[in-house]
Amino acid sequence: DDRRQNLKVCTHFENMQNKKVKATSGYVGVSYYPKRNRWVAKITVKRKTINLGTFDNLKDAIKARKEGEQKYFGA
Repeated sequence: DDRRQNLKVCTHFENMQNKKVKATSGYVGVSYYPKRNRWVAKITVKRKTINLGTFDNLKDAIKARKEGEQKYFGA
């Protein structure tokens, strides 16, 4: 419901955090790299993509992404 009384003022960054996930993992910033059979975690800060690492399993990649969010955004 996009009525004016239901909207809140926010920055572009805050608004982009609400976008739908298109990643193969179901988690923003974590995707599968089939050529290497590994999971990749990335984060974008001030329009620069930072590679957080490649991982053998999805759980470790999601953990790295969450740690990156904490480090860069305090979220």
